[in-house]
Amino acid sequence: MTSYTVGIPVRNEQNTLVDCVNSILHQTQKPDQILICVNGSTDNTHYIADEISKKNKTVSLITSEPGKPNAWNEITEQSRNNEIMMIDGDALINNQAAKNLYQTLSKNKKTLISSGKISFTKPSKETLFSKIFTENYSTPIDINFLSGSIYMMKKNELIKYAKSMEINLMPTNIISEDGLLDYLTRTNNSRKQAENAYSTIIPIGNFNDWLLETFRIQKGKKQLEEKYPKLQPIENRVLRRKNRLNRLKKLTPQKKISFIGKYGIYCAIGLCIKWTKSDYDILWKETTSTKQTLKI
Repeated sequence: MTSYTVGIPVRNEQNTLVDCVNSILHQTQKPDQILICVNGSTDNTHYIADEISKKNKTVSLITSEPGKPNAWNEITEQSRNNEIMMIDGDALINNQAAKNLYQTLSKNKKTLISSGKISFTKPSKETLFSKIFTENYSTPIDINFLSGSIYMMKKNELIKYAKSMEINLMPTNIISEDGLLDYLTRTNNSRKQAENAYSTIIPIGNFNDWLLETFRIQKGKKQLEEKYPKLQPIENRVLRRKNRLNRLKKLTPQKKISFIGKYGIYCAIGLCIKWTKSDYDILWKETTSTKQTLKI
């Protein structure tokens, strides 16, 4: 395994950043560069990132204009390696994640991104909402979409392919940068999911936060469909529905009811957004229930 960079775009991650970086430093295959990009934080994230960088020569603190796409651009520009693993600042990764993502990425020249699974950890302050609506705890969930909380990419090849599709990565006016990468690499089958590579995150703890997140996701999808209609083959939607059905089969009867109910509301919000005029503010309001200290 050659050298690789880790990029961590962060905004108001003061409670989770230290544990996030520690999970990266404990990888079986360690990176030779870790870039923490603070973009628009209003809490102590910048100070914490600065303290981390002073204690570890591998870590560098960089900044960008507010918005995750701006952080993505800054990280890719300052990375000295072609292979970059992106991790959200409110996530932990298992200690073999980087090794397995890299192996999956390097198996085939056509693979531009290797993605991971997601896992939920019990929050320190569990709520009735998280207890009922969290799919499961600890067991990584097999997803068929790209999660921004964990993936590795071949920077130069990805940017070159995007240009061939008349897209200059990363557009700074989009809500969902990981959504764009998902659509982009799904179109030519250039993304593969790695085994035993996953991020652990805190589940959403209340209905208001879930609505905020759902509106962000649905607005991001609508924006991408409007801007990049060529990246929306019908098979994408079919695969997503199959994935949800497979996930549903693995749940207990009680969890199945909550899963179906939540998905019904999710689809209803999507329809409302589809047929109404949307504002595409890249600086969405944050979900506070997911910002607790991470524990596994």
